[in-house]
Amino acid sequence: GGVDFVEAGRLFGLSGRMEAIKHLGIMYEYGLIPSEDMEGDEWDGYSSPHKPDYAKAREMYSSAWESGLDDAGYFLGLMWAYGRGVEQDFTRALEMFRQLAMKGHGQGQRYLAIFLVNGHGCPVDYERGRQWFKACERSGDYRVEELCRVEGEQIEELLEKAREKEQELQ
Repeated sequence: GGVDFVEAGRLFGLSGRMEAIKHLGIMYEYGLIPSEDMEGDEWDGYSSPHKPDYAKAREMYSSAWESGLDDAGYFLGLMWAYGRGVEQDFTRALEMFRQLAMKGHGQGQRYLAIFLVNGHGCPVDYERGRQWFKACERSGDYRVEELCRVEGEQIEELLEKAREKEQELQ
């Protein structure tokens, strides 16, 4: 048979390990397990088997983040960045990604770079964004290194074109 998410969630909850608590948060956020707080709520079941419980997910992520698990902070940052179960708050997301980036967290570095080059919660800053893409590329996080290399090169090309245009205008 397939994966028994309900049993996996039960075991994650029993383990008490912060990595497991983060995964429990993911399961609540994406509706992979039912939430006792959400029973009886109508749900179309198309995007996930159960209605997402963002409050429960945020609770799990916050607990794991406060215990020192950086990946949990990343998921909290994503909730604020995309307004998943909370009001979208680029400033709060930016601060979370900045904290993670300073700790060498590759995904946090990538999102900090994205926020900087797009001006989410801060003024647009291509140069600092490029620097964070470079840091992410060297982070050792296989999940984002290649993305950061490509995105950093794209920003570098834009900066080079801007420098050329600036010289033409002088």
